[in-house]
Amino acid sequence: MARWLDLRPPMQSARWEEIYRKVLSDVREDGSAIHPRRGEAKERIAYAFQIPNPRDRCLLSEARRFSIFQGVGHWLWIMGGRMDLSSITYYNPRAERFSVDLRKLDGAYGPRLFGLGALNQIPNVIELIRGHSDTRRAVAAVYLPEFDSWRSAVDGREDEVPCTVALQFLPRGDRLDAVTYMRSQDGLMVLPYDIFIFTLLQEYVSASVGLRPGTYHHVAGSLHYYVKDSELLEKVLADSTQAAPLMPEMPSGEQSTYLGSLMELEESIRVSCTAHMNLPGRTEFNPRDFVEQASELPEFWKAIALALVAWAAIRLSHEKTLARIREIVPRPFDIYVDRALASISRKAKRSLEAYVGR
Repeated sequence: MARWLDLRPPMQSARWEEIYRKVLSDVREDGSAIHPRRGEAKERIAYAFQIPNPRDRCLLSEARRFSIFQGVGHWLWIMGGRMDLSSITYYNPRAERFSVDLRKLDGAYGPRLFGLGALNQIPNVIELIRGHSDTRRAVAAVYLPEFDSWRSAVDGREDEVPCTVALQFLPRGDRLDAVTYMRSQDGLMVLPYDIFIFTLLQEYVSASVGLRPGTYHHVAGSLHYYVKDSELLEKVLADSTQAAPLMPEMPSGEQSTYLGSLMELEESIRVSCTAHMNLPGRTEFNPRDFVEQASELPEFWKAIALALVAWAAIRLSHEKTLARIREIVPRPFDIYVDRALASISRKAKRSLEAYVGR
């Protein structure tokens, strides 16, 4: 007897925090065992879900500790069309696992979405939508067969083949829906960051063309988790953390100028922080100029800039700067700053106890 696959999206009116747990529960309960190269896993094939409000993109799970600062850094790395390893390891040191030459990431999304000519896809999509309402052609391809048919490996490092196949943007009425098509999706570890990045891309396109962000749709050919992560998965499913507040809204209209200003500020903050890490004790990290530049931006972009300052303070264990950012950053960023302050305080207490105990 034929069996129909139920593709109805789970919990259509739920918040992202609930949807995340429902997705993982579905894979645990109804997934099939597979044995890919990275280890035994459980998988659901052709799994789909929706997020009604794309600004609902932050995860507060105590078990799966999502970092909004790393999410912001990765999003900006993509938006800047970058593929260099050094600027992404500032936010995620584990990225070097996906670089054979330890200089660049061949699977980086940035050059494919904000590259040269035909690969300047997101700006091209924006222009297409502006000229054609109800278009079905506003698609940006991430997986490119001419680049991704093979990969080399050196000392356990392998240039990653993009897990994302394509992004589609569908203007309908005064809203812009978005669909992400994944060939493969690690639901437990990577999905929270993918949702953060792709819903921000959706909002960037919708704001640029003067539409409201509509429903976000996520479709994965293989949605899975690795069996080695089962203990963490059980903790996530048992977690009852409430949903995070929505992020501030992007202003309507052209976003590229704001993005350009923010990219310049990001580089200044990153270079300054890296210099302080390499030359400890020489000078005190002073965020005043960065905060002043951030204050000149609209609320959304200001919040992103302050998150970058906060990440530099986290890297430098600089409680004074984090406390200052805590006073002026909007929700939900303040929650993550509080977590960072608590983490620095715990580390300082352990260091003091170790010193006293010597």
